[in-house]
Amino acid sequence: MKRLTDSIAEVFYKLFSSYYRNRLSSDIGIQLRMRALDSTCEYIEKNLAEAPYYADKQQVIDFALNSVRIKGLYCEFGVYKGKSINYIARKVSVPVHAFDSFEVCLRIGQCSIKKDCLHLIKFRYSKERNCA
Repeated sequence: MKRLTDSIAEVFYKLFSSYYRNRLSSDIGIQLRMRALDSTCEYIEKNLAEAPYYADKQQVIDFALNSVRIKGLYCEFGVYKGKSINYIARKVSVPVHAFDSFEVCLRIGQCSIKKDCLHLIKFRYSKERNCA
């Protein structure tokens, strides 16, 4: 089944690649992105053939959490909107510590987090953000 899926993916890649190369050949930005993609794929095939592949961030996080063999803190530095830290908090049974300065989002008014919670936020999974 995996070979069939890989074959289908390869056909679609060739089809769309050909489409973009023919239809959008005058768009330099697209051409640069296509070259970068080709170069990246060649590098991966040559140097990372045995490396595991994860389709999304949640699979990477699951792999990391399943690899933990020692007791300690769960911390994330650079929280942004808290999506990954909340995902981690749902997966573990201990408090998860999240650190961020929130300087950028406060300057442009995008945060809904209280200003007195700027340095340390402890997330326990809930539908609402919480600070401690």
